[in-house]
Amino acid sequence: MIYIKRTTIFALLGSLALGLGISCEQAPKVLPTKELAPDEKVLLDSSDNTEILSAFRSLTKGKKRVNRPARAIKGVRWSDVPKAVAAACGENGVEMAVVETITQDWGYTFIIKTVEDKPAQLIVRRLDNDQVYQASATVGRFHDDQERADKLLAVFAQKMKAFGNKRGFEDE
Repeated sequence: MIYIKRTTIFALLGSLALGLGISCEQAPKVLPTKELAPDEKVLLDSSDNTEILSAFRSLTKGKKRVNRPARAIKGVRWSDVPKAVAAACGENGVEMAVVETITQDWGYTFIIKTVEDKPAQLIVRRLDNDQVYQASATVGRFHDDQERADKLLAVFAQKMKAFGNKRGFEDE
């Protein structure tokens, strides 16, 4: 047995209907048997539970099931690349800022500036295998700061794994 306000039930059903894009005409008809004060509580029995469950089920008829958010299957997700680059650039020891993001058919090119105003570039290519991406970086006007480029790549890889561990939706 569950104690719940009937107004709460109607609010939940209404919110679900709106979220699924269902009009008022399509919404299930669940009416209280008696008028209740807004703060009055009611004891639900098994028939009420059945009625509520059937109302929720009727809202989902004809709708496509959506997978729940989960950790990345391959450890990293392609959709996390821009977030991981921004997070990596702000990390202590990297201290860079993304100036421009160029989206290509094959991936991304990130134009970056270091805190010392050196130009940098991070290129991330999408791969169709378990690796998901391949990244390369250059730092300095003459690409002469390889230590800093390696640090950016290492922190970017850490951030990609960290975002992959968070619950999210897989790329299509």
